[in-house]
Amino acid sequence: MIKRLFFIIFLIIIISDFVSAQRIKYESGNVDFLLDLVNGYLNLGMVDEAIDILKKLKDSFPMNYDIDLFLGISFYLKKDFESAFKEFLKIEDEIELEKRLRGPIYVDKEGRSWVESFPQLRKRRFHLSDKNISLLYMGRGLTLRKKGDYKTAEKKLLSALKAGYNELDTRYLLLDIYVYIKDYKKAYENFKRISSIKKEKDEIDYFIEGYLLYYSEKEKEALDSLHDALKINPNFLEAKKNEGCILYNKGDYEKSINTWEEALKISPDDLDSKRNMGRAYFHLGKVDRAKEEFEKLGIKISPKDYSPKKIPLFFIGLESKIKFGTIYEIDFERLLQHGIDLDNLKHYNIKPSMLLPLLNERAILKVREGKIDEAIKILTYSTQIDRGCFYINYNLGQLHFMKNQLLKAKNYALIAIETKKDFFEAHDLLGNIYFREGNFSKSEEEYRKTVEISEKDPLAHYNLGCAYFALNEFDKSEEEWRKAIEYDLPKISKKEMKEKFIEEGLSVSLIVHKESISYRAHISLSSLYIKKDKISKAIEELEEAIELEPNNPEAYFDLGKIYYDRDENDKAIFFLEKHISLGGKNQEEAFKLIKDLKTEDLFPYL
Repeated sequence: MIKRLFFIIFLIIIISDFVSAQRIKYESGNVDFLLDLVNGYLNLGMVDEAIDILKKLKDSFPMNYDIDLFLGISFYLKKDFESAFKEFLKIEDEIELEKRLRGPIYVDKEGRSWVESFPQLRKRRFHLSDKNISLLYMGRGLTLRKKGDYKTAEKKLLSALKAGYNELDTRYLLLDIYVYIKDYKKAYENFKRISSIKKEKDEIDYFIEGYLLYYSEKEKEALDSLHDALKINPNFLEAKKNEGCILYNKGDYEKSINTWEEALKISPDDLDSKRNMGRAYFHLGKVDRAKEEFEKLGIKISPKDYSPKKIPLFFIGLESKIKFGTIYEIDFERLLQHGIDLDNLKHYNIKPSMLLPLLNERAILKVREGKIDEAIKILTYSTQIDRGCFYINYNLGQLHFMKNQLLKAKNYALIAIETKKDFFEAHDLLGNIYFREGNFSKSEEEYRKTVEISEKDPLAHYNLGCAYFALNEFDKSEEEWRKAIEYDLPKISKKEMKEKFIEEGLSVSLIVHKESISYRAHISLSSLYIKKDKISKAIEELEEAIELEPNNPEAYFDLGKIYYDRDENDKAIFFLEKHISLGGKNQEEAFKLIKDLKTEDLFPYL
């Protein structure tokens, strides 16, 4: 009976495999390239597009389980955890079946196994890349964790680690599981391993450390770690709440209330902080106040029954600490050399335009590596796919502008504007090109368009002010620079600076503005006031600039020169030396001025 059952299973496999072989020739290289494209879309957050492609691919290559794996990843990223679980489980089941088929399940009278007996079985086209085994185990671990099967999830994550999955990501997830099942010893072991890999802790790491130290009965050290987390991020709500919990559990109720009041400044609607404050009031003997706090929350249990001596600390899920997926490995050099079979891509629901974000993203990476010519090659190839893509043309314009190839830069900027009429960045680029050419009237026209498109954009007003200054319209330039300062508030720190514009959730611009526009406007206003011989006002503007960016050397040099001309030697030397110490670009001139001033001090009557 068992032999018969195996025979039926094998026959089904052989027939289905034969049909699939007749339907399409297996081309693993082609599939790998397409999967790399899919992975690129997943990295860019284009999950629905990836799923469409994968479903079409699966029709053509039913025994390629790399496709199922990426389907599982796509479903997981879409938060369809049940579908993801099914995909990952199906692959594991197939791997087990494959092992059985290749093993000596049944040996006939001649000593041959079923695999040897059926040539078609030996050609079974099951395929899963070795490099993706660890990814499969990680997927299984993640989805099992979602289903609450922590023990099996732990086994799968350990298998992922053994198979070579990113250790940091895997350790964070293992730590998360151990905290959930209250195995703090294993959790702390994983945390120590994470710390040895990272070398430098971030606020989440300090938060985790504080949590684990508390449950290792090290309250003081736990509070120190939470304070370190809050130094990095003063608005870290969970760290502040846990500080309150530890103080409460120590019996320091007054301090715990103060701490939860600080937490409520971060998040005024936080129910945990409000509830725990009520509990602390009860233990201070303020029963009516506790009752009042609980009633506000709709809690009708008596304060005594609702206020335990010890309360648990809060933990945060660590999934956000990991990036589930792989880095895609599209061979862009080969792509540029041989091109793409666009008809073949269309067959798999890959529209040519869908390639553009990937190509653009790779160009951005090349720019950050300083490889401008390679970025231009990639973006130029992109124009063969879609000549009118506005951000591809804009970025090409920016790159040629960076290389001072102004005619090419202008042509690409004009194409970008032709495609997207009110394209702020392209008009700004065109204004910059005309300005560099010395065509200030044309430059002023383009900058005025940026102001019309975005009335309160500080960069638009700053650049328009520069055009007016070049045209000797000083009152207009002063007005625009004042607006730039007004609209630049509140100032954005350099850490928060992002790419200039976003299209459908994708970073598409090559340019990042690294300097405060207000700083630049104050410097420009100081130049204007020097030209108008209003030196006191020029000094005020430079002092404002220094207050904004105390480590930027430029304003110090300008102030040093002003005080040099006014014979205020001590001040001149101070600001010029500050410029030098900060690595300013006018070092040589600053040294000469200082030397001159110090010579005057030594020989005042010569």
